[in-house]
Amino acid sequence: MDYIKSWFEIKHYSRRRIIISGIIAVIFAIAAGIFTWCNPIYSIGWGLAMLAVLLFPFGFTENFPFLVRTAMLYGITTLLFILMQQTISCGIHNLSGLLLFMNIMIMYGLTSILWFATANMKTSILAVTAFTYLVAIVDHFVVQARSFEIQFSDLASFGTAMSVANKYEFVLYNETKVGILWGIILVTFVIMTKMPKAKRSVKHAVYSLAPVVIAFICGFIVFNQAFSSALGITDKYWKYRGSELNGFWVSTIYSASATRIVEPDGYESVDSSEVTLEAVLKKDPPANEVETPSDVPENTVGEKKPHVIVIMNETFSDVHNIASYFGNEMQTNVPVTPYFDSLSDEASNIIKGHAIASVYGGNTANSEFEFLTGMSMAFLPRSTVAYNFYLNDQNSFSIVDIFNEAGYKTVGMHPEDPTNWKRNSIYSYYGFDETYFKPDFGELPKETDWFRGHVSDMAVYEKIISLYEGCKESGESLFTFAVTMQNHGGYTTAGFEPTVKLTDRNKPKVDEYLSCINNSDIALQYLLSYFEHQDEEVIICFYGDHQPSISYLGTGYFNLTDDSTEGQRLAQYVVPYMYWSNNDIDSEVRKVTSINFLSGYLLELAGLEKTDFLELINQINKEIPVLTAAGWIDNSMNFTELSYTSKGLPHQLQLYSSLQYNALFDAENQLTGLFSNSVPAEEVTDETTGEILETLPEGTTKIVETDIAA
Repeated sequence: MDYIKSWFEIKHYSRRRIIISGIIAVIFAIAAGIFTWCNPIYSIGWGLAMLAVLLFPFGFTENFPFLVRTAMLYGITTLLFILMQQTISCGIHNLSGLLLFMNIMIMYGLTSILWFATANMKTSILAVTAFTYLVAIVDHFVVQARSFEIQFSDLASFGTAMSVANKYEFVLYNETKVGILWGIILVTFVIMTKMPKAKRSVKHAVYSLAPVVIAFICGFIVFNQAFSSALGITDKYWKYRGSELNGFWVSTIYSASATRIVEPDGYESVDSSEVTLEAVLKKDPPANEVETPSDVPENTVGEKKPHVIVIMNETFSDVHNIASYFGNEMQTNVPVTPYFDSLSDEASNIIKGHAIASVYGGNTANSEFEFLTGMSMAFLPRSTVAYNFYLNDQNSFSIVDIFNEAGYKTVGMHPEDPTNWKRNSIYSYYGFDETYFKPDFGELPKETDWFRGHVSDMAVYEKIISLYEGCKESGESLFTFAVTMQNHGGYTTAGFEPTVKLTDRNKPKVDEYLSCINNSDIALQYLLSYFEHQDEEVIICFYGDHQPSISYLGTGYFNLTDDSTEGQRLAQYVVPYMYWSNNDIDSEVRKVTSINFLSGYLLELAGLEKTDFLELINQINKEIPVLTAAGWIDNSMNFTELSYTSKGLPHQLQLYSSLQYNALFDAENQLTGLFSNSVPAEEVTDETTGEILETLPEGTTKIVETDIAA
């Protein structure tokens, strides 16, 4: 007993200490009550806890054994993880014992590294506490901004996130406030308690580094996806589900493993000079090969081609129509998008429908990537952004190449920082002739040039009209891809006066969002009215990139709950699309499709030759209307959930996945001829007679209907 007593340094009370501690505890209790607006009993409890900490009567001496110090660090780290989960606002009640242990050990590894480096328990605990709370609060806010948590891949898009974060107004939930209050009490305890410093020795190194080894093993097991099923790791990203079901640290490390690129099921790398689509999939050639007919004329040199304008409108979605579909009419003081709704797809110059996006509430660049390349986020890790991780100047095949080859003046446009999602580099890889970012828009002196602090849709459209006028004068055809900005979240803009308001409920964020797309509707009418009276043919493709991160739209109008399935959540991924022309247009576009399929139909409308890859994508769309990161929908409208490493895909999707992998990641065996119309051609001869049969781009193989329908 005397030996144990030697571990502690007993402190003496003083009247002054008691009075000061009491005053601080009372102030803390009152502040806690105001902070949380909770039952006064809880405030009294926090006040008493603070009082106990301030009056803590002893410290720890140098005799405190290393084993007990380790146990103490482990205990405090365990408490910190519990408080971290509380601060995130998900708790630990849904964690299995195994996942709880692994999260704590991973976090304990960090504490132990600091203990080894500093030999100071107090410094180590305080540093880990500060880091833990910073991460927890940021994660709490990230979910409010985009409806899913921090992912490992966010490290690559930190700059973009910071550039838009000041547009959001964040709210601390009461669970988070409670976690913060207990964290303050814990920090006070650590500061007030004397803790022993360790002398650097072999014993100190062993006791501090052994947990690091255990933490590394736990992290490795989580990172290796082969163990995910045995561990019970759930691949869920919605809101706080990752932390709730897996624990924050396990969920984050697991998301890091998801950034690894793996070969698709059945993929085989072969020499591009010998490759066939069958070889890519380790398939025997079909018995009856039938060449896919092409009803699209080859590009004609010197022929005046239609001007083509693509507008990916930031956060544009007809949520009022989706709500109506679910039987929940939005009661508003004025119509939300009266002009867009009035445009009928029965008109000879309009094709309208809905596309399902792969992203919700953010990661706009992924919708941009899918449209311009025809590739799909279904075959990339769901927590990543293609622009930040995968594209370079050797694999950025896109429709921009096709317009360049056809003699168009190609322009990429986004009225924001050029470094957002690395667009300055990506647009260069795509090969746009000209790019316009926010600095290139000039002074913009008119009131209508700005909306909620962003360059307005109207200003973007006036820039497009100016470019068109220049091309018209020079005899060029214009291709413009414009990404707008004015509707970007969050929807708490100071001094904003909404033009559209819900009349049956008070939801200011919804009001601001509806007012945003109402303003976009007005600008769209201005744009189409201008081109309606132009003599030269113009084709406009207009679509939204994703829905806004306003959770009430889902719960209040789309009948969604926290337990809704991925298939039910597709309602929050629906955006409208429209093809419009000042001439008649005709194409069999699916009324419900996904963004990756839209550009192929645009090329058909413009009379341009698609690459073999895009031709294949159009053929696949006849069998599979929708393909997104969440899953795919067949012609019977059956939804099948999909993850990056899904096995047993239908042959069409297996082929799609393999070719996309080849384009993006298999540089040594890249089948360039499938993804570009501009590669050097090689002659194909009859082996018997030596007669030249046809000329094909190098590395190209015929796409056959039996491949697509198999």
